[in-house]
Amino acid sequence: MNPIFYVAKNELSMVLKNPITYLVCAFITAYLTISIVGSSAVVPIFTSMYDHTVAFYIAISNSFWVLTILFVILSMCIGITSMVKERSSGSLRVLTAKPLYRRDIIIGKFLGLSLFLLILMVLTEAIFVSLLIMVNGEPDSLLDLLLRLSSFIILMFLNCSFTLGLVMLFGILFNKAEALVLSMAFVSIEWLQQANVDFQFLGQIQQLIDPMKLYFYTIFVYSGNYCMGTLFQTRLSFDAWLSHALPYVALMLAEVVLIVLINSAVFSREEM
Repeated sequence: MNPIFYVAKNELSMVLKNPITYLVCAFITAYLTISIVGSSAVVPIFTSMYDHTVAFYIAISNSFWVLTILFVILSMCIGITSMVKERSSGSLRVLTAKPLYRRDIIIGKFLGLSLFLLILMVLTEAIFVSLLIMVNGEPDSLLDLLLRLSSFIILMFLNCSFTLGLVMLFGILFNKAEALVLSMAFVSIEWLQQANVDFQFLGQIQQLIDPMKLYFYTIFVYSGNYCMGTLFQTRLSFDAWLSHALPYVALMLAEVVLIVLINSAVFSREEM
């Protein structure tokens, strides 16, 4: 077995045993349950105002930010645990003593944790939308729903992958307390971005380097100050949304690759 896949498999089994994983999953389950119950009341109201498909996508979009933040928090928790806990317990020394390149350890850990996040995101959205359909009926086009839902999962995955990579970097460079504080500060900033708080000192470059800003610009399509539509609004065709979003998706992917490369380079020079 390729050493990277060996580390990834081991990391995947470790995160499945982490109690924090089940705690966050419990929050996700509770939130989705509340959302399904709420949709049974909200969807008929919006159906009477617009049509059923529009109402269905409104029910999905209502879960957009909360699910994103819950998965960001999960990414932060498992990323910190992966590096800081294993450094303090000495298990990283066991890995570095094996015939593995240090970059293989970092890439393997990142792939294992990322795979877990992706699987959980797919299962969460599949269950959520399936229950929405059972409770409220299906939208006009299941293909359009699949395209939009798959795109949302990919975007959330890229956003959380960057968070994962960043907190792993904190875990490489700092002790447990410092890594935790920095990670919480980063997540707090993402919350501020949700509240549309701009950091003026960064200027226009913020739109190109801030992961939450990139995430925001992939979901929403603006012309000047006017919102033309979102990924969850059928007034904007999926093709139109995709042509707008692709450049931002490319930047998000580039940030994920860059943080993994930085982690690999830094970890290769760190003393355990």
